[in-house]
Amino acid sequence: MVPKGIGLLLVLGVATPAAWAVTVAGFSPASNDRFANDLAYIAGGFDMSGVGRTADGRWATMITPNVFLSSSHFAPGPGTTLYFYPHNDPGATPVTAVVGGGEAIGTTDIWMGHLTVPLPIEIGSYTRTTETLTELNFSASTIAGTNAYLNGNTPTAGGYGADPRTSQATGRNVIFSFNDNQTFGVLGGGLRQGDVLLTVEDNPGEGDFVPFETQAQPGDSGAPLFRDSGGALELLGIGSAVGGASTFHSYTGNYATEIDAYIAQHPIPEPRIAVLGALALLVAGGMRRRRCSPDQDEI
Repeated sequence: MVPKGIGLLLVLGVATPAAWAVTVAGFSPASNDRFANDLAYIAGGFDMSGVGRTADGRWATMITPNVFLSSSHFAPGPGTTLYFYPHNDPGATPVTAVVGGGEAIGTTDIWMGHLTVPLPIEIGSYTRTTETLTELNFSASTIAGTNAYLNGNTPTAGGYGADPRTSQATGRNVIFSFNDNQTFGVLGGGLRQGDVLLTVEDNPGEGDFVPFETQAQPGDSGAPLFRDSGGALELLGIGSAVGGASTFHSYTGNYATEIDAYIAQHPIPEPRIAVLGALALLVAGGMRRRRCSPDQDEI
């Protein structure tokens, strides 16, 4: 386990589109780049449409059609535009959405945000774990040892790799450990503190090494950490920091109550209410017309 403490960790967010790429053992665009649009893509069996980015590389992962999670120190701010792609084709016209607002969960690096208008049905959203973890129960949890999908900026230069909106690479890593109340510094000063999952970059031949072993880098704050849950992606964490050979992911499961409350404050508008209201007006208007005699004017 990496010791807790300030000064050990380098936050993943950067203030410009330029960023370091994730390191992926055996990286190839076909296998690891979402927007290489290749059948060999390791996450190709899953719907990645709910992972969006801004033009300056900030991440947003949808958990309802209008609520997303990101990193509080590198969050898409109110009024910024998010870009989503229904499929993995970088040449397709993206679906855009404007951020309406958001807030951090206390002092953690988890940011809850909402859109001004919910996304259309072709853009997916993800379930999230609600399993409560502590350092004491982690080894017996369903999450310990999970070979997760870790996302970040692609090493591919040019083309889709040069555009922060489509710079999305996916690798794998085993969830190694869990820290309660990890503290680290953030951009512009200040601290974040919260519960985190750790993945460690192993070398080939080491016990936890997996194909496409991945370590995040600056610029990846807010990128999602997923696991396969019954053939669908389940959100486990949000990329927050790196320290040595470890990547720290703010663990969303321990903040289910706060996230559920935020979702309740920003419900998905019910279109049928508006439709029924319009129908009622039409019916009422028809009734008024039928009650009028031919020589009467409607008021």
